[in-house]
Amino acid sequence: MCVTQCASTRDMCRMMEETRASQEQAQCQQNASMRYALCLSNAKTDQARSQCNANSYCGRNVNTARCEESYRQCFQNCGGKIDSFQVCDFGC
Repeated sequence: MCVTQCASTRDMCRMMEETRASQEQAQCQQNASMRYALCLSNAKTDQARSQCNANSYCGRNVNTARCEESYRQCFQNCGGKIDSFQVCDFGC
């Protein structure tokens, strides 16, 4: 029961992080569109208009590290044991 509650809490946390990232992505895209429209409206020449960037990068990643950390703590509080080890990925 305890571990199930930990997992449910982790799943809820993940969903909230996904929702947050999605909202930030939408807001970024909306802001980029407004900046582009403002740039075009303020540009006085074709050259100035060509400087306006319609392709602003809006990459928002889901960060669930906090969710996993919280889950591990909850799991340990339920009596579970977590073994960790370090892995070398590059330049070992």
